[in-house]
Amino acid sequence: MLLCGALFLASCSSANPETDDSPSEAESRLTSRSEVGLSTLGPISIGMTVDQLARAAGVDMVRQPDFEEAMEQDNCAYMSPATIPGYVPPADGDNKSPIAFMIVDDRLARIDFLDRTFTTAEGIGVGSTEVEVLNAYGGGQSPPPDRGFIGKPYRYLKASPETSEGDQEYRIVFESDGAQVVKYYIGKLPEVENKNGCERELNS
Repeated sequence: MLLCGALFLASCSSANPETDDSPSEAESRLTSRSEVGLSTLGPISIGMTVDQLARAAGVDMVRQPDFEEAMEQDNCAYMSPATIPGYVPPADGDNKSPIAFMIVDDRLARIDFLDRTFTTAEGIGVGSTEVEVLNAYGGGQSPPPDRGFIGKPYRYLKASPETSEGDQEYRIVFESDGAQVVKYYIGKLPEVENKNGCERELNS
């Protein structure tokens, strides 16, 4: 379903800490205040090579333990920044990083946002309600929950806020627990719609 040319709905499985960076410094490297776009996070752009990603971020990267094996078998694996200037992990959180980079074909295909640190230009992020997502990206009703899931009715709200012809292959996907966003992704199709990270099954 397409709502106001912006939001697709399908059933399926923040404030930022202050830093001492000046605006020019914050824009030239990854920080907790980097802006989220349809295909960008601060200086980082979807489609960058692994080397370009590391240089743009300006911080060390940590690869998932079986990164090389995963790339050989599935051509897809994750890496995360070791540190992010200005980021303060929540006291009760178990994530070492608030973001994770999906690498496919040795290029950045998607960015996963795992806590409230980063929000979109519309002010939407982890913790936003489904109503807030719908209002920000076109309005409408939430999709029915995925009955195949045990526990909370997880589902995706998929936004395509296109600003130019080149944006057509990109999406923002918000994963909801039935009430609010628990994580979200930006990236290119089809990887941005993968239900379970590097697993190839897509949302329907």
